[in-house]
Amino acid sequence: MVSQELIKELRQIISEEYKINLDLNETSQVAREFSSLFDLLAEVNYENTKKSNNLINQVENSSDSAIIKQAEEPNSLL
Repeated sequence: MVSQELIKELRQIISEEYKINLDLNETSQVAREFSSLFDLLAEVNYENTKKSNNLINQVENSSDSAIIKQAEEPNSLL
């Protein structure tokens, strides 16, 4: 929920920056849409970060396995 004070501030910004006059209900809807958008962006960022971390872990684990396997081969260090 967005406070009435923030809605009024958003209304003023929209009016000054975009020369669009909205009533409080319309401005409240804009505020809710912004809030939903940022919630979605945060969720997408979180999921992308999880995927990136998983990929990094997979690469690190596969590199570690390859190094260990190579070291276990009898002539690999010669």
